[in-house]
Amino acid sequence: TFRNALDPIAVVPAAFNATFGGNPLTVGNLHLSSDGKRVTLFYQNPLPASALVRVEVDGDQLLDDLGNVIDGDANGAPGGIATIDFETLSLTTIPGTAVCGRVFASELSGVNEPLQGVVISVDGLESTLFATTDTKGDYCLDPAPVGRFFVHVNELAATNASPPPARTIRLSGARSCRWLDRSSTSARCTCHWWLTARFNR
Repeated sequence: TFRNALDPIAVVPAAFNATFGGNPLTVGNLHLSSDGKRVTLFYQNPLPASALVRVEVDGDQLLDDLGNVIDGDANGAPGGIATIDFETLSLTTIPGTAVCGRVFASELSGVNEPLQGVVISVDGLESTLFATTDTKGDYCLDPAPVGRFFVHVNELAATNASPPPARTIRLSGARSCRWLDRSSTSARCTCHWWLTARFNR
């Protein structure tokens, strides 16, 4: 999170250097928050599980909305490198566990429409851990990953509905879901379990 709003034009991949074990990780897309103070990095390839990733932010390449160079290393002078370390989530699954729920569309008329054929996949295990909703919109991820994990929800794969311009898609069976990417092809959220999440198209 930056102290001042960033100039969107200056938010480019070259200002962010990510590495794992000394090897570079290619940043595919950047998303600047509506207040301009937070940048989310999306990588071209899935990040390795249970890994320590380092991100360096080059303050010399970033400008705030007033045209000032960002103080990256927080030393009171413009420029400098900020270093952020974080650990990726484990993709280990627990036999005998499952995360189950339902996907449905809430129309403006107030009618909840179960969506069939929606594909929900666990980030990093897309080809092996996924579920497709049935006629009632029900899904079950079995077995469940340990702790927190990410999922992709491809609601455009629904076979019984053609999404209108304004609708709400709900994913139940997750303790909390914070939507990260609302692209035209899929939605991405951070999932724990057993509450309901929604996003507006």
